[in-house]
Amino acid sequence: MKSKIILLTLILLAILPLITAFQNKPAVEELTLKQAIEKGYISCLFENNKGFTHYSKCLTLKISNHSSKMLTIKINNGIQVNPVDSVYQNLIVTENIFVTLNPQESKTTPIYAMCTEPHDRAPGDNYVTYMLSKDAIGVMKCVTDLITQNKYHNSEGQQAVWCVAEGSSLDAISGYDTIAVKKLQELISSNSVLRNQRTFWSECSIKTMSLYVSCIKKMGRHQEPTNKNMNSMQVFIPKVTILFVW
Repeated sequence: MKSKIILLTLILLAILPLITAFQNKPAVEELTLKQAIEKGYISCLFENNKGFTHYSKCLTLKISNHSSKMLTIKINNGIQVNPVDSVYQNLIVTENIFVTLNPQESKTTPIYAMCTEPHDRAPGDNYVTYMLSKDAIGVMKCVTDLITQNKYHNSEGQQAVWCVAEGSSLDAISGYDTIAVKKLQELISSNSVLRNQRTFWSECSIKTMSLYVSCIKKMGRHQEPTNKNMNSMQVFIPKVTILFVW
């Protein structure tokens, strides 16, 4: 009997630290990356991932938890980052991931991303740091959603991102994965009115039809002016504010 009591005592002493640790374990708080930054919980740094192509895990996130909380940070596709040195390409995240951090813990995580500026310089063997920019919206966000869902981390997905960013023809999307090409082209085509989601305000003095035509062509709507339109646009309008979406 005495030996059984001793054995039970030893077992309890062995598992007591585990029970105490479980009871004292901090609750996990789940936030997006920007929410965690705004609350002052974390600091982070984006860098290029040397040796990876511009449509693979070409981005790394170095993240540190400065709080006493256990955090789960959600990194959403569509997050955009811009290089500190503007000669290098901007990048957009093309996957959804979660990073769990214990209090005061730091981690480095590779992330799938794609280039949004085909004419700017690639990092190559250089280390490039990036700053958080605005999240993608509209058709660009739809494209990164589709890339994420179907794992189109390939040249076809990259060409779709460039197509939206540059306002290129759908024929610019091509490759061996014909299913991916078709899905990406159909997605962009169905949102053609919102191509690029580039929205900006421009104050114009419209006095003649020629300026009207140049504005329309800039939006990609190549209509020839008719006599009726020409006459109606000859009315003097001193200044208007136009919202262009193309």
